[in-house]
Amino acid sequence: MAFFLSLSPGIPVVVTARSTDRLQSLVSHIRDDLKGVVHPVALDVTSPESITKFVEEAVRLLKNITILVNNAGIAIEKHALTYPLKDWDAVFDTNLKGAWLVAQGVAQHMVKNKIPGKIINITSITGTRVPKALPAYSASKAGLTHLTKVLASEWAKYNIRFVHRPVGGPLFCSRSPSSGFKWV
Repeated sequence: MAFFLSLSPGIPVVVTARSTDRLQSLVSHIRDDLKGVVHPVALDVTSPESITKFVEEAVRLLKNITILVNNAGIAIEKHALTYPLKDWDAVFDTNLKGAWLVAQGVAQHMVKNKIPGKIINITSITGTRVPKALPAYSASKAGLTHLTKVLASEWAKYNIRFVHRPVGGPLFCSRSPSSGFKWV
């Protein structure tokens, strides 16, 4: 996020997490250090109802959505032989299905309002390389890379451009439950 804001200072952005409490450090960083305009909004990417509310709130705050950075993701580290189905589903629901649902919701707004836009899906090098003990994460990120190509092909006629950005680790920050955000 900091990288994108540094390219376009003053452009208002919406940042999301399941709980806006988790965004306090990020919001402070954007407002205080980057002098940006930022609006925290709650979003659970696994919930279609939450996505609908997010799109409505983002449009209310920004007037239009022209760029989406799809960056939600979870990784549960366990070996494939004993990987629980509930963990597999949680990873896929967030990393692949969630990214698709958010992209779909934002793209519907863009198409309805004839807004050219860009959707940036944050993928991972683990989608092409074989790490140990990350079967669901790796498969979901590989799927997101391919989904990005499919949506780019299908939605190009609406002037919606796609980028998939594979990263090898935390892109802008890392977070642990006890420490909050750590800028890297």
